Amino acid sequence: MLTVKEYSDSQLDSFGDELNRRFDSSRLQDAKNLDVYDVVEYIGCTPDWKYITPDQSILGMTVFETTSFYEWDKPTYTKGDLPKEILLEKGTILIDRTLNEGNRQRQWVENFTVIHECFHWLMHKRYFELPDVGVILWCTEKCILGENLVQNDIIRILEHQANRCAASFLMPRNAVTNVFMNIARMKNIPQQPMPLQCMKKHIAETAKLFGVNFNPMKYRLQELGFIQK
Repeated sequence: MLTVKEYSDSQLDSFGDELNRRFDSSRLQDAKNLDVYDVVEYIGCTPDWKYITPDQSILGMTVFETTSFYEWDKPTYTKGDLPKEILLEKGTILIDRTLNEGNRQRQWVENFTVIHECFHWLMHKRYFELPDVGVILWCTEKCILGENLVQNDIIRILEHQANRCAASFLMPRNAVTNVFMNIARMKNIPQQPMPLQCMKKHIAETAKLFGVNFNPMKYRLQELGFIQK
C-alpha cells in the first residue's frame, strides 16, 4: 500500500521557516517584496507558463519526471478547439498563464500557487518516484485554496502539506506578528483573540504588505491567535 509521510502543522510551519531562512532570512522578521519565481530558481526548478485548461480549473503543476502533456492555445474554449502535445522537462513548475497576465487581483493566487508547487517539489519527489504513481501532480484552484480537497486520501495529505508550508513561507509567524501588531498599534499579543469585525482594516493592510489576499491573512492571524475564528 502506498503511503506518504505525515507531519504536524507545527512541523510544516517549520519547513516554511527553514526555506525562508535559506532563501532570505530577513523575511522571517519583516514584510518584504518577493518575486516568487526567484524561489523556483533557488530550489533548482524551472518555471513555465501555459494555458493548462480552457476553464482555469488547474492552476499549477509540478513535473517530477520528463513527460508529455497538453496545452491550449487560449484561455477560453471554442467548439472544435483541441490542445496540442508538449514536452515538459523534469523539474518544471508549470503555472497557468492567466495568473501571469497582469490581473493584480489574481497576483496573490499566483504567488500562493507558485510556492505551493515549490513545496511539492521539495517534499514529495520520493513519493512520485514510486512505481505506478505518475510523474505529474496537478493542482486545482479549489485544492490550492483549501476549499474542496480531493477525495483521494494521499493527495489530500500532499495538498494540505503544500498549502500549510506555502502559507508559513509567505506569511512567516514572527514577521506577521511584528507587522500586524504595528499596524493595529498593539503593545502586546492579546490574551484573547480579537473580533474579526473590528480588525478587518488592519488585516487588509497586513495582507497587502505580504502580497496575499484578505482571506489567507485572516486565516493566518486566526492560527496565530490574533483573530477570533
